[in-house]
Amino acid sequence: MSEELKDKEDEELEELLEQLEASGYPKPKEKTGFFEFLNKVFKAKDTTKAANLTEEEIFAVRKLKQAALFAGLMKWDEIDNYLRNRAEIIIAPTLSRKGFLINAAITQRRVAEKAKEEKSSKWFRKE
Repeated sequence: MSEELKDKEDEELEELLEQLEASGYPKPKEKTGFFEFLNKVFKAKDTTKAANLTEEEIFAVRKLKQAALFAGLMKWDEIDNYLRNRAEIIIAPTLSRKGFLINAAITQRRVAEKAKEEKSSKWFRKE
């Protein structure tokens, strides 16, 4: 009798799992580290979102991207390509300005080490 109950429970659990998979239940987001982010930045064709731009550079890049958008709408592919590449030429060196990415990596590492130290120090605290 207990085997029959276990079989029923297993069947019910399998059915529930199938229903959950079919309904598209939310899956946890994959955790990504800072170095994975750096890898994506280096491989990306457009690094505008990760750039360390000055006000003048922001203005220049914005104008180039607007012109590229217009060229794309007019089906002027070569001009569109040229304008996007020109904007990327302005953006590319800003990633290394004053060690921007390296400082971000070091800061990320320090924060992770500090969190790890705080977590381990809780074990030996006297209360």
